[in-house]
Amino acid sequence: MNISGPIHDEQSAAAGNKPSFDEILGTLSLFVARATRSFTTNQNHSKPPQHATDTPTCQRLPSDPALVPPRYKNLIDQKLSYYIALNLSECERVLGDMLLNLVRVIQLLGGREKVFVSIVENGSPGTDQTKPMLGLLEGALSQLGVPFSIQTDNAPRTSRASHDRIIRLAHYRNEALVPLRRMAEDGQTFDRIVFMNDVVFCPHQVLELLVHSVMNKAHITCGIDHDLINGEPQLYDTWVTRDITGNAALKDREQSFVHHQPSHAKFLAQQPFQAYCCWNGMAILDPTPFSQPWHVRFRDDSTLIDGSCGGSECSILCNDFWDAGFNRVVIVPQVRLGYDLETFFELEKLEDTKELDSRFQRTVDVSELVQFKQGPPAEPLTPVSAGSNGRVEGVVLTRNSAKAAALAAATSGGGVEDHIDVVGLDNHAPISPTEEYHTASQTSQIKSEDEDDSHKHNLRSHKAAIDSDMDTDDLLDTKVKTKQTVKGRPRKTDGEPKEPKPVRKYNKKKSAFSDEEDAPAVKKQVTIQSSVKRGTRAQQQFSLQQNRVPFVKHETLDFDPDYVYGLARQYPDNYWRHHAESKSGMINRINDDHPLEIVDCNIHDQAPITGMILSPDGKMLVTFCNYGSAKVWSLEDYSLLVTLRDAKEEHIDEFYVGEFAPNQTKLVVGGKVKDRNNWSETDDDNNILPCPLKLFDVLTGEVITRLEGHTEELLCVKQVEFKGENYFLSGSQDGYINKWHMGADWSTLESMVQMSDGITCMAFTVSFVPNTGNKYFLAACDENLRLYDFENAALLQTFENIYSSYCDCGKFIQAVDFPSPPALPQGSDSAAAADISHDVIDPTESEVKRGKRRADVVVPEPVLGPKPQQYAYFISRGVELLDSDERMIAKEYNTCTLHKLIYPDSPGGKWYLTEVKRYQDDEYYSNAWLIKIASNGRYIMAPTCTGEVFVFNMKTGQVTGILKDHDDVEVRDVIFHPTRPLLFTSGDDGRVKVYTYQNREDLSQALKDSEERARREAEAEAMVAVASNLSAVSVRDRSDIHTSGNNAGDEDDDPEINIDEVDDDLTE
Repeated sequence: MNISGPIHDEQSAAAGNKPSFDEILGTLSLFVARATRSFTTNQNHSKPPQHATDTPTCQRLPSDPALVPPRYKNLIDQKLSYYIALNLSECERVLGDMLLNLVRVIQLLGGREKVFVSIVENGSPGTDQTKPMLGLLEGALSQLGVPFSIQTDNAPRTSRASHDRIIRLAHYRNEALVPLRRMAEDGQTFDRIVFMNDVVFCPHQVLELLVHSVMNKAHITCGIDHDLINGEPQLYDTWVTRDITGNAALKDREQSFVHHQPSHAKFLAQQPFQAYCCWNGMAILDPTPFSQPWHVRFRDDSTLIDGSCGGSECSILCNDFWDAGFNRVVIVPQVRLGYDLETFFELEKLEDTKELDSRFQRTVDVSELVQFKQGPPAEPLTPVSAGSNGRVEGVVLTRNSAKAAALAAATSGGGVEDHIDVVGLDNHAPISPTEEYHTASQTSQIKSEDEDDSHKHNLRSHKAAIDSDMDTDDLLDTKVKTKQTVKGRPRKTDGEPKEPKPVRKYNKKKSAFSDEEDAPAVKKQVTIQSSVKRGTRAQQQFSLQQNRVPFVKHETLDFDPDYVYGLARQYPDNYWRHHAESKSGMINRINDDHPLEIVDCNIHDQAPITGMILSPDGKMLVTFCNYGSAKVWSLEDYSLLVTLRDAKEEHIDEFYVGEFAPNQTKLVVGGKVKDRNNWSETDDDNNILPCPLKLFDVLTGEVITRLEGHTEELLCVKQVEFKGENYFLSGSQDGYINKWHMGADWSTLESMVQMSDGITCMAFTVSFVPNTGNKYFLAACDENLRLYDFENAALLQTFENIYSSYCDCGKFIQAVDFPSPPALPQGSDSAAAADISHDVIDPTESEVKRGKRRADVVVPEPVLGPKPQQYAYFISRGVELLDSDERMIAKEYNTCTLHKLIYPDSPGGKWYLTEVKRYQDDEYYSNAWLIKIASNGRYIMAPTCTGEVFVFNMKTGQVTGILKDHDDVEVRDVIFHPTRPLLFTSGDDGRVKVYTYQNREDLSQALKDSEERARREAEAEAMVAVASNLSAVSVRDRSDIHTSGNNAGDEDDDPEINIDEVDDDLTE
């Protein structure tokens, strides 16, 4: 402790005499009077404001705890413990007032038994009285018997121009918390931290913040700080203050939170509301994050390239609180603070001051409870990891539900039961904890203002973790590219940085988007050489599970046209029947003439919704949330039917993917399981456990089967029938693809086989090749596309380097505006194709992808002879590497791609993958993992990292619309409904947006098509039933002439019923 310097005022005690408590308060009051006279003289005020010789508003609250209003009495009676921390520097102008009110607050909160005071001062010059005034406070605290720590530092004051300003501020804030950590080691803890800057406040304002902190179980609670602009109070700390969507507050009080209307309405009504971040001169903090296992500290962000103004140590603290699951941030706008007495007096003149004074006398009302309904912020602030010293140790931040679950486990065992008596609630029960939210972090820009409103800061820039050993939290949370607005993106035309255009929002009334082919061509992408090298996944050991059967190597995996097309005829596809031209009722056009609008519904969850599926009959939607829930929603009225959770799971569940069994009564769900009791310092997360597929009974909500076989999280799962047998197919972070043979009831596991490929790779999605009887599937694995033989569980071919980092989504589609594939060969057609194989010109490997080159250039297709080869269209999307660690820009534009998979034309032939078209836009930013695209055959719906969904016309390549209705977070999944005019999008904001046609004509026609489709399906089902009965009779009548040698495809068999219009699976 270093208290030095004389007390320069006329009422100082005689040398050698120790001043009494009243004398100390009197001396501090004289400092207040001197400061008041100073600014009133400078402003030519005729007389000082009321209470100029005392604290501005301390008369509103008695210093005797027994006399405080009922609003605060319940708080005081709880006898909570408080750690009061202050950072001060050269603040003589307000310090007398601060210390007088601080002493009164300490007395109200319980004095020596319940309060500890920690003050860190730095940089006050000898001409300033800050250090001597702290000597007065030392005397006052000593006489009150209140424990304290006061540290002073003669180092120069931190300036805004200093390159290490944030580092030093973080250091001094951490120094103020050192006694807290030391006492925690000795078993002494506190219920709340009251952290102050050098602000003017009154005791009732501190109590008001504490009431809302305790009542709402908040983790950060703040008022609003102000300064004077042209004599009018305006918001001050717009650098840190962010609404729940991540937008910075504006200085104008009338427009402060206009970016989020619910918050803005609360602010204007002077009612508390949820925010993403605040500090505002005074913050009430939950001490828990500063302890084990979180060890949160104030810190700087040394990854920023624009100097120290990139992110405040307070805004970075908000990020770290959210990352650890402490996400209840509350702004209490009726608590108005200023940084000098003049500002505070001007706040007193505001018209609603008297109304607020009367409100402070009222009992706490239920309307003052904050409803924590919103999810994580749209644009969180600077993400980096911190070491124990508060300095940056790494640059990858993971935000997930694991830490929140650890929080729940840590806090559920006891401790102070915080509650405040609230009118209309049970006064003897604690306020029920509201939902916790956990999110994936994002890479997007936040625009902020400093004091002169002239600086723009990119507050979120971090290095991509592109090693394939990262877990799914990293895939969800980490991006490879930051949306740059200062430097822009490189262009080939002029070589100069280009300022990006404003993001276009889909306009439902008037739009410049069309499907015309003469629209401007897509700009040529520019490639920047990358210095970031992709890591390789280590080979992982895999233990055989109980029902796993050894893989038996087959003699040949060569393509057999007769066999494959025979399977296709015997087991026709149930996929890809619905598209933009099928007149099934689905949305078929999206442009200026056919706009979409939002359907009024409330499909949501408590955390990011990573995936969605439709039920086979199209009447239900299931959402998968990394909070460990799968919710089943009715599409008749958008109501919640059931929430599926594994009630017997002792550890932490996160759900990412799922699939219905055909009868819709069973739902298989996959995701991640983490050890609730063990923390990994290396991963900065709970240790991962083996991750089973969980098969739920949708009717009872219980898990009826656990499919054990993956050691890490599930990334995809597919339900498939092959040769009349039932299977699930799953891909995992552990690098393996598993084939689960299920019984007829879809509940009993018969066996499990692992795909034999000689390598490990993450399969993000799998899609079965059309017209092959489900014998083959194409998987988006790492940065490649891999072709597998499902029947033999073996890898056939790899089409390499589709994208430079990851190819995380691929689907077969019907491309309605492109030439249609030839009809399935019938009978001897395949043999005929083999006979003319010499007429097919086999391109070289340098011309066509044959597992050896990247598909970033349109390559010639094989020149076909008289008989056309079979092919299918396939779409993909992916993630690109950065050009360097420093620039944080992807070396290539994000794109989606239309491919053509060309089947072998003869026995033992090769498969070819050609690129048909790439889709990109200057404003299409989607450099994040685990994002899915969708298509109706005419458009590709391409989600972004910034809350948008781009609508690419597949034929023209143009953007015909941009949907922007999610917060500025990743949109994870998008689905066209196959038989209704509905489109679904889900994102990290925990919301599902449902779209339909805006025009009544479009909607009416779609509904008419849907009804006609349903009628045709009903007729087809009736015909199938009749045919089955006739077939049974025919078998009995002709049993003497039927032999076991008949082939399924013989034309002499009973006539087939054409049931192409029957759709048993609408989920592809």
